[in-house]
Order: sequence, then structure tokens, then C-alpha cells
Amino acid sequence: MQADRPSRTASFVAMGRALAHAHAAVPGFRDPFALQLLPEDDRAAVERVLRHERPRTRREATMGIVARATEPIMGTRTVEIDEGLRALAPGFQLVILGAGLDARAYRMPELSTSVVFEVDHPASQAFKLRQAAGLRPVARELRHVSVDFARERVEDALARAGHATNVPTAWIFEGVITYLTRSEIGSSLDAMAQRSAPGSRLLATYNEQSVLRRVFSRVTMRSSEPHRTTLTPGEMRALLEQRGFVVCSDRDGVQRAYRWGIRPTAMDRFGVRFHHVVIADYLGTRATRA
Repeated sequence: MQADRPSRTASFVAMGRALAHAHAAVPGFRDPFALQLLPEDDRAAVERVLRHERPRTRREATMGIVARATEPIMGTRTVEIDEGLRALAPGFQLVILGAGLDARAYRMPELSTSVVFEVDHPASQAFKLRQAAGLRPVARELRHVSVDFARERVEDALARAGHATNVPTAWIFEGVITYLTRSEIGSSLDAMAQRSAPGSRLLATYNEQSVLRRVFSRVTMRSSEPHRTTLTPGEMRALLEQRGFVVCSDRDGVQRAYRWGIRPTAMDRFGVRFHHVVIADYLGTRATRA
């Protein structure tokens, strides 16, 4: 990770959100801050797409393609998670793991009674703070929790930041599972369960295996952010149930599109079907581990 930039995947997510916001194709989705939070060169690439201008460089052309490819996933994925948060009673804590360039603390008035913990690598978080300078959170309180994931446990960092285990927590685990090993996924879910009060909720994304996913995996294995894990819905459900979470909904990209009144194109159906948003509630008991 570069010291003066967010992670590559954080930029991809914000680029897709910026286009989805500008095109207003997904009912209920707004993210007016996504464009501002981007690095300057990625923001320029998105702006040229919005103006229908030809890219000036090869990199700008590549980023424009990425932004357009990411938009169909990000709009429905983001609003699905947002609606899952809005369904909770006021006063919950929100923990965003691998927060990247997430803007929920700035754009969701439903968080006005919530303490929001944004957990991320120090370098990515430092960049985000510079980009967000001057923005005022609408959340009751925003706490930045810097964690070097290779050296420190998330649960320890959250405890130091004042996260309370007796208050329900909404855990956003968005765009992270794909980049973890199965062991790391299990450890992360264990940490969430251990710090969850009854009434807590997990909102996560994961990917099934697919032809397109295999292509992405071959490409990213040569990068610093390789894709490591795919899961079936049954495997995801089992991981959650072993830790006391009960799945409320699990929708792939096509199901989400139809839910939000969008008729996906043939290319969209090919490209987004494998990408899931799962929402699961913590009941306060752990199932017996096999």
C-alpha cells in the first residue's frame, strides 16, 4: 500500500459509487462525497467518463473502464447495506471494517444517534482524513481506528477506541472477504461475535466462483491485493451460524438489481451474479462448533 493513496480496491469502490450517484439509477442511493474522497487522478478519470470525454492517458482509460464496470455492483450493493442499517433501532454502534473511502458517517442522517468506528490501515486512513478535511459527519460521533492488520488484532484496537460490548453493533464487512484466507475470515467473524451484544447485525459482501471471478483472480494474484477466497451461499451461511449469526437475506447482484427496480443487461447478469450481499443478525448464542 502506498503511503499517499488509499488501497486500490478502496478507490474502485468509490469510483463505482461516484458514477452510481451521478447517474441516479438506483432508487434510494446517494453518495455525494464519493467523488471528493478519490485520489486526484482517479477522480479525473471518473469526471471524464461523466463528461463523455476521451481519456488522455492509458491509465485514465483503464480507470474509466474499471469505474463503468464497478458501477452496476456498487449502486445496489451500497443501498442494500444502507437499508439493512436503516432497519435497526436507533442507538446502535457502527463498525466499518476496512473502511476505505466509505462516506456513510457523512451522508446517512440515520446515524445521528450512532457512534461510528472506521477501522482501516493507517496509510489508507491518513489519506481518507486528508480528503475529508472540512466535511462534517452527520453521525453522533466518528472515531478512526488505525490498525496494522498484520501486527494487531481488530478486537483489541476496538476495545481501546471505546467500542462497547453491551450495545448492539452493526458490522459492515464490505469488500473484504474476497481478499482474506478462510482462516482469516473465520478469525474476523470470531472477533465480531465476541464483541456483539444481542441485536447486533452483520452486513457483508462475498463472491461465488464464476468464470469472470477466475479471470479476476488470475489478474489480481500478480498484484498486492490478490483475490483469495470464494464461497457458496451455503458455505457463507455455515460460517455465520457457527458463530451465532442467523442469515436474514443473501442476494446476488442480479437479485439486488430486480429488487431495486433495475432490469440488468445480459452483460450485467454475467458480471454481477456472483457478487453477494448477506445480512445476518446475532442472536447472542454461539452454535456448537464442529
